[in-house]
Amino acid sequence: AYNDKHAVLHTHPIAAKHFKGGKLHKGKRVLLKQYTLTKQLKLEPGTYDFEVYASQHAAGDQAARMKVELDSQELGIVDVKESSHTPGSYTFKAKVLKKGSTLKISFLNDYFKNGTEDRNLVLHSFFAYGPSEKGPPPLSRTHRRLFPDRQPDEVDRAYTKRVLKRFARQAFRRPVTDSEMKPYMSLVELRRPDAPNLTAAMRPALEAILISPHFLFRELELIDSKGGDKNTLIPEVTLASRLSYFLWSSMPDEELLSLAEKGQLRENLDSQINRMLADERTADRLTDSFFHQWLQTRNINTVYPNRKTFLNYHKNKLAFHFKRETTSFYKYLIFADRPMTDLVNADYTFADKILAKYYNLPDLDTFEEHVTRYTKLPKESQRRGILTHGSVLAITSNSTRTSPVKRGKWVLENLLDTPPPPAPPNVPSLGESKHSADATAREILIEHRKNPSCASCHEIMDGIGFSFEKFNAIGEYRDSLGNRAIDTKGDFASGESFDGTLQLSQAIMEHKLGDFKRCVAVKMLTFALGRGMDYYDEPSLRSIVSDAEKDDLRFSAYVKAVVNSVPFQYYRP
Repeated sequence: AYNDKHAVLHTHPIAAKHFKGGKLHKGKRVLLKQYTLTKQLKLEPGTYDFEVYASQHAAGDQAARMKVELDSQELGIVDVKESSHTPGSYTFKAKVLKKGSTLKISFLNDYFKNGTEDRNLVLHSFFAYGPSEKGPPPLSRTHRRLFPDRQPDEVDRAYTKRVLKRFARQAFRRPVTDSEMKPYMSLVELRRPDAPNLTAAMRPALEAILISPHFLFRELELIDSKGGDKNTLIPEVTLASRLSYFLWSSMPDEELLSLAEKGQLRENLDSQINRMLADERTADRLTDSFFHQWLQTRNINTVYPNRKTFLNYHKNKLAFHFKRETTSFYKYLIFADRPMTDLVNADYTFADKILAKYYNLPDLDTFEEHVTRYTKLPKESQRRGILTHGSVLAITSNSTRTSPVKRGKWVLENLLDTPPPPAPPNVPSLGESKHSADATAREILIEHRKNPSCASCHEIMDGIGFSFEKFNAIGEYRDSLGNRAIDTKGDFASGESFDGTLQLSQAIMEHKLGDFKRCVAVKMLTFALGRGMDYYDEPSLRSIVSDAEKDDLRFSAYVKAVVNSVPFQYYRP
């Protein structure tokens, strides 16, 4: 099928040469009695229906006249009377004898008078349907799913009701009553006399279902409750939707919805969670929608380090390799059901040949260029967990240099759920221009912290951020800055000290593990419910952590604890 962009057939002699790829290039208009537009068609031999959508700019006492030809065969001459707002459809049947035939559309009666009247033919699009000898094309998979085969002796109304009710049940993610179906059935009855077939008549009803609030919004199908303000279990169809949107970011599948309709989902909840966790959709959707969002690593696509300073970042397309490493890490965490503490202290990563060379990993020849693989990090490596992924180090840097402030803030917000307070108003900038070109980030920040209004926030963040300083703004390890040694000593605001990212990882596991475990619960429950946490969620968060601890804080343990939590299972009338 050929569908070309809206083009006005003005008259100029070179237009036919310039009509390529559906675009009509502008040229000097001259008055010609005939103008021909040509298009070479890559069609197999056979009989086709050519449909041309055209309109006119009216002028004079005649309509715009259009002639359509295929090679030397004239298909027809028609008067085009429709305006540009409502183009007409003109169909011509012809036999294509060879591949590479040329379709010609000619404007026969150009008219121009006094600079105010100008008749033009407007071509909107044209299509080729065929070849008819092969019969109609096979129905698409989507069509077959929407319109199953009829049952023996099934009349139109019964078939329509079965199709629409099945579709509405999936769209609304719950059973649909006969009274709810009446308006949709009425739409089909209104459309049926003018529709070419029954499936076409159902189209307005299908569209109406897809603009219904029952489809556009995830509803809580409330039940009458006499419990006053006590927590009440949500209906199982709502539980099915909550579970599927949590793990799949999509509606429940048939198995989940059927169990919910039968009232059997809760008694089979554990096995259903296991089934969904084993489905590759869970790793794909949670990686993109949960992990990349929570840890901000999706922002790697928006990072643009200074091209002059970090040419190798752009030359090697490191953003792509960084994101692939982190994506593989997240998926492994899900599929292998690893402890969530791997985000902090994993002694492995996923690398291709580019990253293996960049990270200075051993056995470089064993890596492939286009495939990441599970890779143990050397014991002496300063890289651990997600902390030192190139994606994290790049998104927490400035375009020309590192930012201990951003890196410290990232750890506090995303791993410990203890964000620093917002900066007070009128805080001065770091004022890097006041320092020498080789000044370290530590020296700049020490100077900055002399301002009392700045010191309170920076004391919380900077100590963590300094431990990353041996990784530059694009995550490359370095032992020195010019001729100067790099100081990576840091501390938490609570006093625990460390030196470098390896010790930072150990310090989090030893001194801040409670904060990390709670942070995972907060982020996962927030994602599952689609709302932020409040004070009344604290007992549930403690319960989630307690349940996850029983299974070594594994990913599946957190998921099951969230699904079984009070905020996920109950609502307050």
